[in-house]
Amino acid sequence: MENASGVGMNGGNSGGVPQTTNNSEAASSSVPNVGGKNSTSAADERIRRLQQQAREYEEIERKRHERRLEKQEEKRLAAIKRQEDHELELKSTAKRMFYIGCALLPLMWAVMIMYFWKEFRDPNADESIKMYCRWSIYGLVIVNLIWIAWYTVFVVFSDTSLSFMNLVLHETSFAPINI
Repeated sequence: MENASGVGMNGGNSGGVPQTTNNSEAASSSVPNVGGKNSTSAADERIRRLQQQAREYEEIERKRHERRLEKQEEKRLAAIKRQEDHELELKSTAKRMFYIGCALLPLMWAVMIMYFWKEFRDPNADESIKMYCRWSIYGLVIVNLIWIAWYTVFVVFSDTSLSFMNLVLHETSFAPINI
């Protein structure tokens, strides 16, 4: 039984000791049930959700890392491709300059040597570029020796029998101009 103050009377108690009403619904909603079955399953469910979130996060990070590695690989391959294209362009330029020098324009050999000097001195440079530079140096030396010899012969013998072959000096080259 219960009186107006909310204090119940124990009918089986001969002394009539008042007891407070046990409001278990209010207590369970504000304080978690430590030993109950619901608290264990809720904690387990929370742990499972956290583990699932951790797995999902790891998967997302793994995919992000893979994409980053793929982009780096693409950049590396693009750089290699650009380097190969540049080397092919250098080879074709060296070959073209060498053959232009062979076409009686030995000055192009000197330009080529200056242009490719860095590659010529580099021990890791392409061998074909070095070969064309080396041949240009040899050709430039030979052509200059031939030109100097030709020029010297015709200057020394300009008044003799070789004067008809003299392409450098005409017989009136040093004559004053009559105005």
